[in-house]
Amino acid sequence: MSRSHEPREGGVCSDSELVATLRASVARQRDYAETVLNSLPGTFYQVDRAGRLLRWNENLERLLGYGADEIRSMSALDFFPDHERERAAEAIARVFAEGSVSIEADIVHRDGRLTHYLMTGRRLEVDGEPTFVGVGTDITERHALEAALRAETTRFQAQVESSLDGILVVDSTVERVIQNRRLAELWGLSHERLQSLDAWEQGHLAASRTTDPEEFERRVGWLLDHPDEVARDMIELLDGTVIDRYSAPALDVDGTYHERVFIHRDITEERRSEQRVLYLATHDQLTGLPNRNLLGERLGRALEEARERGGHLALIDLDLDRFKVVNDGYGHPFGDRVLRAVSKRLLSLLRKDDLVTRHGGDEFLILLPEVADAKAAYLVAQKVIDGLARPVRVDDRDIHLSGSVGVSVYPQDGETADELIDNADVAMYHAKDSGRGAYQAFDRPMAEETQRRIGIETRLRGAAVAEQLFLAYQPKVELATGRIVGCEALLRWNHPELGAVPPATFIPIAEDSGLIVPIGDWVLRAACGQARSWLDAGLPPLSVAVNISARQFLQQDVVGWVVRTLGETGLPADQLELELTETLIAQDMEKVTSTLTELRELGVRIAIDDFGTGYSNLGYLTRFHVDSLKIDRSFVSGMLDERGDDAIVRAAISLAHNLGLRVVAEGVETERHSDLLREYDCDEMQGYYFSPPVPPADFAVLLAACSAA
Repeated sequence: MSRSHEPREGGVCSDSELVATLRASVARQRDYAETVLNSLPGTFYQVDRAGRLLRWNENLERLLGYGADEIRSMSALDFFPDHERERAAEAIARVFAEGSVSIEADIVHRDGRLTHYLMTGRRLEVDGEPTFVGVGTDITERHALEAALRAETTRFQAQVESSLDGILVVDSTVERVIQNRRLAELWGLSHERLQSLDAWEQGHLAASRTTDPEEFERRVGWLLDHPDEVARDMIELLDGTVIDRYSAPALDVDGTYHERVFIHRDITEERRSEQRVLYLATHDQLTGLPNRNLLGERLGRALEEARERGGHLALIDLDLDRFKVVNDGYGHPFGDRVLRAVSKRLLSLLRKDDLVTRHGGDEFLILLPEVADAKAAYLVAQKVIDGLARPVRVDDRDIHLSGSVGVSVYPQDGETADELIDNADVAMYHAKDSGRGAYQAFDRPMAEETQRRIGIETRLRGAAVAEQLFLAYQPKVELATGRIVGCEALLRWNHPELGAVPPATFIPIAEDSGLIVPIGDWVLRAACGQARSWLDAGLPPLSVAVNISARQFLQQDVVGWVVRTLGETGLPADQLELELTETLIAQDMEKVTSTLTELRELGVRIAIDDFGTGYSNLGYLTRFHVDSLKIDRSFVSGMLDERGDDAIVRAAISLAHNLGLRVVAEGVETERHSDLLREYDCDEMQGYYFSPPVPPADFAVLLAACSAA
């Protein structure tokens, strides 16, 4: 009778039933184990001492790309690339010897791809045989990110170290995070020394090396108390180094504060360059004195202070007299050295708080920021005059100078910087006109006179274009025959508002302003053109005289100018006479000599005008080949009343005749004057006795009548 598989009474199974039950339990356990192993996030494997894979989960199959049968037939080392197999074999041997292992290695996939893998495991005894049970994780992405992070860190460190700026980063606990070698260089320390200090020690050491330690520490404290603030300040070290420090918080993407970054830049040379540029902008390069820019700044501050205290200040305008003689006689380099010596002399005469500035050329402006009253300012002005009276020693030469000084005082002479400067300038020019070597205090009539001159100058600039200028012609009469032998072209100005402006009023202004040069060109052209018109009208030929100013003669090519004008107008050269003053001749003897020689060679006649009033050395008459002398009207008018004037007239006529020159007497007003001049053998006369200056048409009538007589 066979055994039944049904349980016996009392619940006891047969052997076959027990075996079946155990088999089912083992299967369930195996299925459960596989389920658990397959649910692991990583790979699971079991390896024997020979490297055979005894057990694994599906994750390993998926990772490698092999099927279960393929894996069962392979060694664990088959999954490692050649360069990793030796290290993997050593790891397996070590785990069986030591009990556990952890290794990173590359594993190869079926398709040839490599994955960076982290394996950890330990030795277990299974059925008395040691096996290696391990788990693995694919860390390829993490490995790549770590490699990228290492590369970025390396690059960042290289950039930080290569920076020309000193870099320091501290965290929220004021612990140093980053610093570079340049930071140590700026503070004059070795990199190792700086690294040995914590952030607080570094701060105290840095403060001790600055020109203002307390301010440095106060500023650092402020930065730490205001972590969200961006700041920039300047640090000056004891060795002269100037550091521009920039500080900013380092925030994450959420705006949370983590660290503070300090950037330290050495701007010493930049600061020196800026200071040099500022110095050049505010100081005169020749003398080193402040210039007008700095004067304006200092004068503005001094005015504010004077207003607040209700006090006075003064401005002194100094112009050296006849400094051109020094430049012309010794050369401009020597003249520059004289100006430097004058600058030192002025500084020695004044107080420490007084400001001496060079205004340009040989002009100096002196600011007295605080004076008791106007009288005190005038005493300083006289002190300057007296100080310049002593010779200045330059290159073993004693140079004798003088100066013309103008003084303006706040508040009586002006309440703004421009007013005080302008009024001191006005006073200085009045001092120069009054004889030089003295000071002149500003007063209101001076300003009115200056405004009048400026008004005339402004109107005069457009006078020629507006056809307001014209020429009148005064005859020159030969005393022996009574014939008209020449004329002088005299400039006249008729303004629509001012009316007839006297030549004595506008010609000096034209000289000072330089307008005499273009006006003189117009005069020469008009006079030569008019003389040519008289010739073309059939009138007898005669010479027309034109006055030449010093500016015209010395500042342009006179010969070329005359040749060009004669060519354009068609007037013969021998019918033009140029009148020069003795003062002009004395300014540049060499140029005058060569120019007059060329003009005489052209056939142009030369006359010395206002003879007796200027140059006292008559030797020039033997050097210059002139044609005639014109005796000044002041001597002619005094002939009847002043013995001296009569003697001068006779002596001048005699001297001229002995030198072979003709003599023209100006300002002949009466018959008695005419008779005496004829008696003294004077050649020609010019004056109201015969005719005042007349328009061209009236002169043509006089000339025609005189020729017919």
